[in-house]
Amino acid sequence: MAMRVKKQLEHWLDLPKGSLTGESRLEIYAGRMAVMDGRCAVLTCEEDVVRLRTAGGVLCFRGRELRLSAFSANGATVEGRLCAVEFE
Repeated sequence: MAMRVKKQLEHWLDLPKGSLTGESRLEIYAGRMAVMDGRCAVLTCEEDVVRLRTAGGVLCFRGRELRLSAFSANGATVEGRLCAVEFE
């Protein structure tokens, strides 16, 4: 299905952006939790940095006491004290 048609379907069906096109979506909750929906792979998972490869590039979380509380090929949840989110 063409990308333009997928975007139109998302709009008409009131689906979250990227649900049909494979784009990633990031939600951050009070600097304590970040939920990333979309295909990803873990590059680095340390106490002060978590790096995920997404379709749009590398997403880097910096902070303290970071951990992946949930992970699948279709998303990840990072918890801890988030100080910065960077796109590399």
